[in-house]
Amino acid sequence: MKIGVMEADLSGSNLDFLKAIGVNNVCGTDHRLFGYDKLGYWDAGLLEDARKHVEAHGLKLDMIALPMQASPRAGNTLPNIVMGTPGRDADIETVIKCIRAAAKAGVPAVKMNFTVAGVLRTEPVVGRGGAVHTAFNYALFKVPATRMDQITADEMWDRIAYFVDRVIPAAEEVGVRVACHPHDPAMLLGIGMDDRVLGTIDGLKKYCSLSPSPFHGLNYCQGCMEESGATKEELLDAVRYFGTRKKLFLVHFRTIRGVALNFREAFIDEGQMDMLAAMQAYQDVGYDGMIVPDHYPKIPGDADQRATRAYAVGYIKALLRATGGETA
Repeated sequence: MKIGVMEADLSGSNLDFLKAIGVNNVCGTDHRLFGYDKLGYWDAGLLEDARKHVEAHGLKLDMIALPMQASPRAGNTLPNIVMGTPGRDADIETVIKCIRAAAKAGVPAVKMNFTVAGVLRTEPVVGRGGAVHTAFNYALFKVPATRMDQITADEMWDRIAYFVDRVIPAAEEVGVRVACHPHDPAMLLGIGMDDRVLGTIDGLKKYCSLSPSPFHGLNYCQGCMEESGATKEELLDAVRYFGTRKKLFLVHFRTIRGVALNFREAFIDEGQMDMLAAMQAYQDVGYDGMIVPDHYPKIPGDADQRATRAYAVGYIKALLRATGGETA
């Protein structure tokens, strides 16, 4: 395994900070870079320059986030794909152009979110030392009907399959892995918004079954699966299931406190999941991709979240060392 981070800021000073705290690999999260803001797709030359820039600071650019972000529909760069509306094929072609650019630039993988509503949270809560944690409480949640539409599970699966059938063969042709993030969090179905079918372990299993390609897999978020109510043993079984099938392309290594539909995200050392057992499970299945912290708590006085990020990275590196993984 490789210790990595999700990172929008690829400036030299920030890369030096990441290298100093022991990070060796990066997933770039700002799709607007690499010429996208002007061309509407990635320029392979500019993306190659970015890869070499990251490497010059001692890190590797292992993955890039596609313009399919975890935003509500109004803020989604390519909304026709998730909504199944006219223009979907043109948006899919944009995704394929970006994947081909990644291949030419030497970036081996991309990630994406297939979501209408995006990440759902209610009011944040305060934890130890005044740290602020994102949270979700269904009792406080109101479906914003003006922003979302009722989309059944069958309709959502049809849209996902339409995307997979067209994008994965193109990705396989150029040798770029495509990692899909779960819905965050899992929600009750049929409540007047999009049915979030990728929010559970079973949903991710069905997603993986849509294509046998080794370039079709997951940005597996362990925290999202906890949010769905999965137990420790179910989480470990899921790692073994996806890991032995080589469907783990990127792991978000985080944990929560609470139950399904009522939880807060936690510091990596205070959540409910046995993180050492989880790390051992990834080692046991031979997972060799990036393992990254995600959704950092906000510590008072840590405006740029460098302290909380360094804390999470250090904790993960200690678990990697304890289980025989990367230590450099």
